[in-house]
Amino acid sequence: MHFLLQALVLRYHKSQKYDAHWDYFFHKEGTANGGNRAATVLSYLSGVEEGGETVFPNIPAPGGENVGFSECARKHLAVRPRKGDAVLFHSIAPHGALEKKSLHAACPVIKGVKYSMAKWIHVGHYATAGEVPIAIEQEVHQIPKPKGACEDDNDFCDSWASTGECTNNVAYMIGSKYAPGHCLKACGMCHLLKEWKGEGEGQQQQQQGQEEAEVTAA
Repeated sequence: MHFLLQALVLRYHKSQKYDAHWDYFFHKEGTANGGNRAATVLSYLSGVEEGGETVFPNIPAPGGENVGFSECARKHLAVRPRKGDAVLFHSIAPHGALEKKSLHAACPVIKGVKYSMAKWIHVGHYATAGEVPIAIEQEVHQIPKPKGACEDDNDFCDSWASTGECTNNVAYMIGSKYAPGHCLKACGMCHLLKEWKGEGEGQQQQQQGQEEAEVTAA
């Protein structure tokens, strides 16, 4: 593909791992050739008898637990290495910012040897073989929220909600009528916004009625 960086092949022996990281560049030098990494294609060149999963720590496991996976990958979205399979994930969200859910790690190999190959897709042409590299500046566009819409303010809301933060940290996650929380949608509490808004409008109408009555009496 036009935008691919050359492949990187990795070999993991027993107990070897790769700690959680983003493929997204946070320094200007990283975007000097073809811009930032927009996506990653991770191919498995071998299977592993046990362990070695690719895990996404910011995404809870579907159903709460991956049965039969190693401890490293049990509670989060994870993929077990199988020869010939590949995983595609995006490092940049549609509006241009870092996709925080793309945080990923390679779990320790428990039994066997793991071979994988990573290819990174940049936002523009990645120069090779003597070509002149072209820098592409990162642009982040603000997405306007519909007025009164129930949307989470943090990409980690779903993950926090899955670990019980809606109950453990009510002030931040849900909040109150006077200070709505940041994760109402993830906590399933969007109806509170309507209730709080209705109470506010009712109080405003009551106040206006009192002011009109005072003016009439005068």
